Amino acid sequence: MADQWGELAAALRLWPQLAGAAPELINLSENHTFCLHLEGEEERAILRVHRQGYHSRQAIESELAWMRALGRDAGLFTPRPLAGLDGNLVQ
Repeated sequence: MADQWGELAAALRLWPQLAGAAPELINLSENHTFCLHLEGEEERAILRVHRQGYHSRQAIESELAWMRALGRDAGLFTPRPLAGLDGNLVQ
């Protein structure tokens, strides 16, 4: 498990706005899903780590675009995806 937490810490560096977040594993299935408790804030973020080869990058980007459209066009609450250091949503 220590290796997995080390990999998670390395992945979190791709999102500077999540620096210092305390991860809590909330789901373990095809994906690892973490709730990130942001330091000094009541806000939280969710990080979903996909199993390699489970979904294509294009499929994940399509899901994120659909989620954003539901929020923007239908007025539904959807989580706001956060871009990483390189400006891409999928890291």
